[in-house]
Amino acid sequence: MKKSLALDISDYSIEAVLVSGDDKKIKVKSFSRILLEKGIISRGEVQDNTKLKTAIKKLLSEAKSKIKIRDVIIGLPDSRVFTHIFQVPLSLRGDEIRGAIENELESVFPLTASEIYWDYKIISIKNEIQDVFVAAISKNIVDSLNKACTDTGLKPVVFDLEANGLARVLLSEDKKESNLLLDIGAGSTKISFFNNFGINFISVVDVAGDDFTEKIMNKLKVTAAQAEKLKKTGGLKKGSKIAGIIEPNLKELVRELKRVIEFCESKSEGKIQNIVCSGGTAMMPELIPYLKKALGVNIEIGKLNEKLNIKEKEINNPIYY
Repeated sequence: MKKSLALDISDYSIEAVLVSGDDKKIKVKSFSRILLEKGIISRGEVQDNTKLKTAIKKLLSEAKSKIKIRDVIIGLPDSRVFTHIFQVPLSLRGDEIRGAIENELESVFPLTASEIYWDYKIISIKNEIQDVFVAAISKNIVDSLNKACTDTGLKPVVFDLEANGLARVLLSEDKKESNLLLDIGAGSTKISFFNNFGINFISVVDVAGDDFTEKIMNKLKVTAAQAEKLKKTGGLKKGSKIAGIIEPNLKELVRELKRVIEFCESKSEGKIQNIVCSGGTAMMPELIPYLKKALGVNIEIGKLNEKLNIKEKEINNPIYY
């Protein structure tokens, strides 16, 4: 059976998952996670290649079972990915589409065409016009991750959006309704819009777990560890010490979600049917009911697609999704 190794490298941690199988059944063969020292990676870009190499070697050596495969899939940080939907004539194909878009890249993205890697997919066709979803990212980010991996003997073969990975494991293939994926992490919250054409939109909000922790620390005069504990155990439960403290941040998150929902519904000409959540902060007690009430949309913690056949409780966790 074919095996695939994937790494998710963020500013805070690295996760590795090794799977085997095919389209019908996938099994986890090994997995590992380590925390990163602050400053090794900043906003997705490697700052200390030597320390990152050491971390990757440790990650693989401490895996549940030995990882020998060298080819690896790398998740790119959605917070550093630029996206845009271009419209091109239906008559254009292949290289013609790429050429037409390339001429417009610098008018949309804050980097020059020579400074980015980019790719596209056609997401809809209407009235002789093709809507083309384009994702781009700084070459510095990809090249720095590529070097760190190759220096440890790994061979990156695919760089993909984090949001695509989440969609594969959290959205069932037969879902045709419009969905938002809400990845509430430590440093940021990523919002991705999917429908039956695939990914359509990514937005990043600078409201996430670290903001909650900092607010709690400052207000209650406690340590970061104590603030984290209060967040994970009390959350938004009735009588919680922190509910009122983090409410301004939550209201800001809700405002941004409403803006994204309105934008996506205007583009897709249909209602958002479902919001699927992942990320460590999404597990904060009573956060999901709070968001559901504030947004008036069905919202739930994502569950792994049944075909993945995940038995290990440790990996059946939003941190690994």
